[in-house]
Amino acid sequence: MNWLTLISTLLGAVVGVGTTLLADRARWGRERQAQTLEHRRALYGEFLTTLNLAQESLFAVSYGRHPAELTRDLAARAAFGSHQVYAVRERLVLSGCEPVVAAADAAFHRLKEFRDVVGSGAAPTSPEVMEAITAYAAELRTLRHAMRDDLGEPRLEIDISN
Repeated sequence: MNWLTLISTLLGAVVGVGTTLLADRARWGRERQAQTLEHRRALYGEFLTTLNLAQESLFAVSYGRHPAELTRDLAARAAFGSHQVYAVRERLVLSGCEPVVAAADAAFHRLKEFRDVVGSGAAPTSPEVMEAITAYAAELRTLRHAMRDDLGEPRLEIDISN
């Protein structure tokens, strides 16, 4: 038996198996990265949706559309809490990158400030409500930029206001 043939065959097999394993590992990494990106995209969309629903509910409370048996403060808190904002925020904290989590937290707190202004009885067109919603809108824009950056999407130049 020719040892050179045997060694060449073994070396070829090792190289072939090694190349296949490396290619599989690279493909697995790309698939995992794509899954992570898609998970974040869905989560970010869900968080923005919950913020929007809570904001709309708070506006309704500011216009007096809430059960008569609730004080305005309790109605505002119920409106805010009824949209799973806290739960989705916690999931975002677990899966989002740090710039997104920081921006989400800032927007979340600004929306809570809006909730408190609405709960205090301020009229929908009062300076307090306008100031709170303007501050929230600015944080929301920052959040959208951070999310688009994380997802590899270009920032929007247009202002999508609330």
